[in-house]
Order: sequence, then structure tokens, then C-alpha cells
Amino acid sequence: MRLGPFFPVFSLMLAGCASLTEPRAELPEVTRVRVSFTPQGGGDTISAYLDDPDGAGPMPVSAQVGNLVFRTGTTYVGSITLEHRLLPTAVDLTDIVEDRASEYRVYHAVAGGLTGAGFIVTPTDVDARNRPLGLSFTAAVHPTVGGESGTLIVTLCEYLTVSKSSTATECVGEAKVTARFAMSAID
Repeated sequence: MRLGPFFPVFSLMLAGCASLTEPRAELPEVTRVRVSFTPQGGGDTISAYLDDPDGAGPMPVSAQVGNLVFRTGTTYVGSITLEHRLLPTAVDLTDIVEDRASEYRVYHAVAGGLTGAGFIVTPTDVDARNRPLGLSFTAAVHPTVGGESGTLIVTLCEYLTVSKSSTATECVGEAKVTARFAMSAID
């Protein structure tokens, strides 16, 4: 078969297709989850993080570093940072999750005395198909929950084998990491 002048174009087309068949690189293990909150309109940022010192190994997750104490009647702008810290230099995984937003979603759940309308989290970032991502969000603390405490549960969900839904309220894909943060509200 003679391709003549079309051979370079045909070669480029084949070379471009090779990357479509290569498997997607696996996201490294998330070993630190950090949540940060800043009052809308300004104020001091509060943050906390949890470490998993050996990834999926037998060691327990560290104690929470940082206190999440929220003012009632306040709305906060929040963010989540994900890191892999099992190497000598930490790797920020947040950008990878953002770049692959169609494959991931961060879910936020609230347990304890701040459930219901006490502490409402709303994702503010979306993927290319306008489905929530959840690395950025707002958190509204109801005016009447002073003195209450609870748990903020953050789950990074991967959607490689099932479809990502814009209306799901919990992870139906593979949970890559779940972190539970103690929090409280004061007047």
C-alpha cells in the first residue's frame, strides 16, 4: 500500500490515538486533608487538618490539628486541600483533582448537633459539565445553634467506573478518603 504524501498526516493521527488507550494514572493516596474557612466579607481564617501517616496501613489517622469553632449567623467561604505526604516532599493533589474534575467530587456531610439547618455546606465549584466538585464551598452557620457541636465529614469520591451525578448527596463511586472533623458553634 502506497501512502505517499499522506504518510506524515496518517502517522500523526496514529500517534495521537496512542494516548487514548493508555490507562489513566492512579491518584496517589491522600494522606492529609485540610479544611479552611474564612468569614464572607473578611475575618480570620480557621482551619484544621487530619493526617493518615501510612496511607492505607494499620496506623490510625492522627488527632485533628486545629479547632473549627464557627460564629453563629455567619457564612464562611471554605476550601479543601488534599496532599500525599508519604514522600520526602509533599505532593499537592488538589490541582490534580481540579484538573480531573469530571472524575471526582468532594461530599460534605454534617453529624451531631449541627445537622439539618444548623450548618449548611454548598459547593461553589463545578466540572466542565456543570456538576459540583466541592473543593470550594460556602458554609452557613444558623443563628440559633450556639453551643452545639458536631462533625464535618469530608469524602473525596472518584467516578471512574460509575457516572458522576449532579444531584447525588453521597458518594456512589469509590471513596478515596474520608475525613471527620470535630466542630462547634458559638454565639
